[in-house]
Amino acid sequence: MSETSDVKIKSLMLMGLAAMFAFVSSCATVSHNTNSSTVLHGDNIESFLDSVVIVQPTPESLCSGVFISENEILTAGHCVSYQDEIIIMGFVLHIPSERSPIGRSISIITHDWYMEDRTLEEVIPTQFEVISYSEDADLALLRCSGENCPTDVSFINVARRTDDGIGRPAYVLGHPAGMLYTLSDGVFSRAPETQDGIDYAFATTDIWFGDSGGPIVDRRGRLVGITSAMVGSSGMPVSHLGLFIYITTIREFLDGRTEFSEPEVVEELILEGDPSED
Repeated sequence: MSETSDVKIKSLMLMGLAAMFAFVSSCATVSHNTNSSTVLHGDNIESFLDSVVIVQPTPESLCSGVFISENEILTAGHCVSYQDEIIIMGFVLHIPSERSPIGRSISIITHDWYMEDRTLEEVIPTQFEVISYSEDADLALLRCSGENCPTDVSFINVARRTDDGIGRPAYVLGHPAGMLYTLSDGVFSRAPETQDGIDYAFATTDIWFGDSGGPIVDRRGRLVGITSAMVGSSGMPVSHLGLFIYITTIREFLDGRTEFSEPEVVEELILEGDPSED
């Protein structure tokens, strides 16, 4: 599944756990990887940005997430799991605790504060509750039901079908190394694969600590995966290759918990670079 055949997906996913401890408080402007010939345009990209949130289970940690309905956020499971500390050869490592995160309160910061040129320290997060969690699928669903829930939020279209074959454009939005709302583009680099009942996708987008839980979308801006880990072996990531929980597993995980909105006609995000039609 990785560059070396003897590395299992389970070990690859553990690499994403470090995203919980890689928070850097500085902000960065939205950018994109120019390795791909495709570019983004139109109002849809603004809606895409607005749907992505900052996930902070603790003040020192940082992950990404995305609204999939007016009050529900999808993120990576390791972003909300409780962590146990273990010490190996003097190094402190954090692994998922056996304690279930269901019911755990998670701090969420939405995109609108970023547009107001404030710092994270000046923002009062909104509390979302973990209502569904899968360690195996590395997915978590959060819901806000309190009095201070965000209103008029933008939420992403969840794909019902995919057009993400090898070579198709892929876009990832997250907060790598604390560089908030950074956009990376690439292509789907190989066909989706299944291990232990979980479907995974691979793309040549830049992935780093802090991107975990963020969305990967197709050329029409539809959610087709959630960022899980960097692909690599022996603790060394492979440049420009990310591992994502694929939309088929996401659909199974959600299991009808939320209504999905997908317009009959979705304006393409792409100006050029993929002339094919669905």
